[in-house]
Amino acid sequence: MPKRGEAVVKAVLSGDTVVLRGHAASGPPPTFTLSLAQLECPRLAKRPPQGQDQGQQDEPYAWEARELVRKKVIGKRVSFFVEYTVPSGREFGHIILNRDTANEEYIAVSLLDAGLARIREGSRGTGDVFEKMQAAQTKAESSHIGIWDEKSKPKHVRKITWNVENMRALVDKNKGKPVKAVIEHVRDGCTLRAFLLPNFEYITFSLTGVKTPMFKRDAEGNEVAEPFAAEAKFFVESRLLNRDVDLILEGSSGNVFLATPLMGGRNISEHLLKAGLAKIVDWSISSLTGGAATYRAAQQYAQANKLKLWKNFASRKELSLSPSDQSFKAKVVEIVNPEQYVIERDGVQQRIHLASLRQPKHPREPGSRAPRFYEVPFGYETREFLRKKLIDQTVDVKVDYVKPANNGFPAKTCCTITIGGVNVAEALISKGYATALRHREDDDARSSVYDDLLAAETRAVKNNKGIHTKSEVPIHRIAEVTNKQQADKFYSSMRRETRVSAVVEHVVSGSRVRALIPKHTCVVSVVFAGISCPRTGRDDTPDQPFAREALDFTKTYCHQRDVELELEDVDKNGNFVAHVFVNRENLSVKLLENGLAKVHGSVRRFAHKGELEAAEQAAKDKRVNLFKDFDPEKEKAEKEAALGPTAATTRKHAPEPVLVTEIASTNSFYVQGQKSSAELEKVMQSLASSNGAGAGAFKPKKGAMCAAQFTLDNVWYRAKITDVSGSNVTVQYIDFGNKETLPAKRCAPLPAGTSSLPAQARLVTLAGIAPAPADWEAEAQNVVADLLLDKSFMCNSEYRDSEGEHVTLTTMDGKVDQGRELIACGYGRVDKQAPPLLDALMKKYRDAQARAIAARDGMWIYGDVTEDDQ
Repeated sequence: MPKRGEAVVKAVLSGDTVVLRGHAASGPPPTFTLSLAQLECPRLAKRPPQGQDQGQQDEPYAWEARELVRKKVIGKRVSFFVEYTVPSGREFGHIILNRDTANEEYIAVSLLDAGLARIREGSRGTGDVFEKMQAAQTKAESSHIGIWDEKSKPKHVRKITWNVENMRALVDKNKGKPVKAVIEHVRDGCTLRAFLLPNFEYITFSLTGVKTPMFKRDAEGNEVAEPFAAEAKFFVESRLLNRDVDLILEGSSGNVFLATPLMGGRNISEHLLKAGLAKIVDWSISSLTGGAATYRAAQQYAQANKLKLWKNFASRKELSLSPSDQSFKAKVVEIVNPEQYVIERDGVQQRIHLASLRQPKHPREPGSRAPRFYEVPFGYETREFLRKKLIDQTVDVKVDYVKPANNGFPAKTCCTITIGGVNVAEALISKGYATALRHREDDDARSSVYDDLLAAETRAVKNNKGIHTKSEVPIHRIAEVTNKQQADKFYSSMRRETRVSAVVEHVVSGSRVRALIPKHTCVVSVVFAGISCPRTGRDDTPDQPFAREALDFTKTYCHQRDVELELEDVDKNGNFVAHVFVNRENLSVKLLENGLAKVHGSVRRFAHKGELEAAEQAAKDKRVNLFKDFDPEKEKAEKEAALGPTAATTRKHAPEPVLVTEIASTNSFYVQGQKSSAELEKVMQSLASSNGAGAGAFKPKKGAMCAAQFTLDNVWYRAKITDVSGSNVTVQYIDFGNKETLPAKRCAPLPAGTSSLPAQARLVTLAGIAPAPADWEAEAQNVVADLLLDKSFMCNSEYRDSEGEHVTLTTMDGKVDQGRELIACGYGRVDKQAPPLLDALMKKYRDAQARAIAARDGMWIYGDVTEDDQ
């Protein structure tokens, strides 16, 4: 330490000891400690060792002495000289303000004059300075001020709280309000200690929302500074140490408070960020009072100028988009999930993602399907919130960044979506339906309102909202209706309702959708009653003309929208046949009017027949889409040819022998013709000889043909794969009609020469026989099995319609009609929609039914079940 000169006061340790900072051409400036010569001030209390709540107390007036010196000299350039050095190396001297001016002031004299120090006993000072010190002490002593006033001493001892027990209460008490404080220690650029005034709570705090490089310990216990750690510490120390600040308490983490110190309205955190000596910490910036826009701007300045910590920074946020493509209005047409949306702009659809938002992830077993939205916690509530707020609404879209394609995943356009001034991502997060995505520190590709998202998440966690709840999570048990047996059960509970409210979840084709019926907690397939749309292609088959247009039309009108279903029936595949109303408009009528559908032959059975036919005729008259080449005369001829036997008044009689191999429902079953029995026998021999060759390497695929080993007899049969689920496959044996689910290892490629023979089992329906009511379905199906299964009959094909082939079965001698037998025993009922060619047969069936009803046989035991149909 030099013996005299000028220096800046870095810190005031007590009334009689200061730390001075010199000057250095480069690197951290040197510091040295100087105690005031011949002077003794009251001792300040020391912080107690860790684990102890109480330490020693101040000596009276110790704080006042320290404060007098601190306020006079901290951060100022002063003159000093060293008067003597003791054997321990401690140096003593004097600090002078305004040297060689009329306002020259020795700090030691000022302390003595205020009664806040005394001349050390036995001191032998000389010269003018010592004489001034003696005169000042004599004056203070005679005036009984400061330490010379014995009565006042007890009032001038601080009551210090060294360990704040309830940190949260202190934060809540002062939340958002500046608290007067004095910075006592700077551990590193972002960790400080301070006394809160006037109650003298001693706290350790970190700067809210920012982090500077730290000092760490290596394996040997040596302190190692991260790059720029010393510079950041000096930056803060030189501006805040021993300074008066307004401290805004904003939270706590562990035993450390989160706070922002303001000195003269200036925020040290902003300056650290702008100098490139700190980085924003996302986890705590959400607690920042007054928002974080200035912090982001300061950090962006440092990044743009590659300062300090950002010297190697490379932006990831550059957008190669025109201004009109960065901010625009669009209509939301589909909610894929909380992160992804399909929007329509100028007639073009585009998939976008919410910037910096993460939907809850739910683990699943390998190979299992992804969970439906209603199967995950708060998934149903999330989807309904978004659907009701966004679907078919115009929103403001601002593109924040584009995430490039990576690892086979396409590029993502990440945006902020607002509607009516509400930020959709922020609303989702605040309700606890999603969380803010955590970005890397150097990743500036993030939402333009990222801090609002973090603040929303903090509120959601604090209020136990959504996925952050500590209460029981709501469960939605919704059944996926996939077969006729399930469909009939739900249909029986809905059939008396005029219309059923539903939400369209998926559009399969122009005239078929999957719909969620909330009241009945089920998802069903819905086929539009009385119309048919062109089919979209599958695998290698192309789309039929206007199939894609019909699909898009239906999606535009009803996808993810509230609809009403006017139920008509359940078909043999378990589809609900219904009229779909959107905003009180029959969607079938809209499709027909636009020439994207045709009236189906089954329309005669349903309501709104006249309305549908009129809509089709209007499209024909306009020659639109499917009817652009409409020719009335040609259509008449084609219609007569297509109707064939259904338009005739006499039946064709050309029976063939068949074997009933599988029962599908109460009036339909699979039959195997006998004409190709020899060819089938050869196929079976080839399958037996191959014995499942190649089973281990066979990769099952839905829709593919294979050889499958039937579980009951371990014999190999030809089969079609209808579903693949993990290591199991569901197959249908094409020569017999039965289905089963079995391990994939029991499937193998078809041997050569076994695939050319057409499937030998065909599905047929008993002509003139309607399905049994749902309440009697199981029992009726058992009766049909007893009557027909594994038995040979003569089968006469009566007619075909959209529902397939309709036949009559008689015994091999042609004397006993099996349809009449089923009706006579009370487990079949007459189809009221049978075509005219069966009038003579229907008279016999109705007579048999009347006798069964009169005798209360089978399902007629409680009366006429057809009354429900009325």
